[in-house]
Amino acid sequence: MSKDPAFLMYSKDWLEGTAEYMPDEKGVYIDLLCYQHQRGYLPIETERLAKMVGLSHNIFLKIWAVISCHFKQTDNRLVNRKLKVVMDERAEKSKMNTITGTFASLLRFGNYSAKQYKHLKTNFKPNNFIKYNKECITERLTEWLVLCLKSIEDEDVNGINNYKGVLSKILIENKIQLPEGFESLIIEWLKYKAEKGQSYKETGLKTFINSFLKRSNSDVKVGREMLNFSMSQNYAGLYKNNYNENNTGNNQRRIKSVNKLWDKED
Repeated sequence: MSKDPAFLMYSKDWLEGTAEYMPDEKGVYIDLLCYQHQRGYLPIETERLAKMVGLSHNIFLKIWAVISCHFKQTDNRLVNRKLKVVMDERAEKSKMNTITGTFASLLRFGNYSAKQYKHLKTNFKPNNFIKYNKECITERLTEWLVLCLKSIEDEDVNGINNYKGVLSKILIENKIQLPEGFESLIIEWLKYKAEKGQSYKETGLKTFINSFLKRSNSDVKVGREMLNFSMSQNYAGLYKNNYNENNTGNNQRRIKSVNKLWDKED
C-alpha cells in the first residue's frame, strides 16, 4: 500500500506554537514531523535523530532541549500525538472512501434485481470493513455480498414455507378444493408479491383464491396465462388479458381489454 503523501498542517497552530522558536529549531521540528509522517514514528536515540536532520549530536541536543516537549515516548518510540491523530483520521477517511467506492462499483456491475440491490444497500455497513487492509477490501466485500444474497434466498424459502402453511390453513378452514396445479400458481404469485414488498393477510388471501378460481374458471392453463401476463406487466394485481380482432377492409384493428381481478391489499 502506498504511503499517504501529505498531512494536514494548520498554519495558525504552527505559527502560534513556534512563535518563540529560532529558525533552526523550527527547521528541526518540521523535519522530525515529516519523518514521523513517513515512518509512523521516530527513534528514541538522540544520536539517530541528529543524523536524520543532518546535525552533530551536540548541536542537536541544544535544539532538542527546546522542541522535545512536542514528542512523547510510547513503546520505545517517539511520536507527536497531534500529528498521529491527524494521520489516523486521514487514514481512516481514505479507507472509508475505498470501502464505499468499491461497494458502489460492485453494485453497479453486479446486475442485481431491485430487491437484491435494496437489500444489499440496506445491510451494508462500511465500519464493518475498517479492520481489513485496503488490499483485502474487494475480496472481503465480495464474500459479504455472496453471504448477504444467500440470506435473501433463505428468507425467500422461509417465506414460501410460511405461505404454504397459511395457504393450507385457509384451504382446510374454508373447505376450498384447489384444482391440480393451482397451488404452485398461487405460491408463485405470493412470491412475486413479496418481491414487490407486498403481501396478503389471511382474509385478503382467501378472497384472492376465490376470485382467482372464479375468473380462471378453475382452468390451470388460463390461470397460468393470467399470472404470466400480470407479472410481465409488473402489475400489483392479477389481470386477465383478452384480445378481439375486427377486420374492416384492408385495415385490421386490435382491441386490447384488461380485466382486473384483484388489486386490493388486505
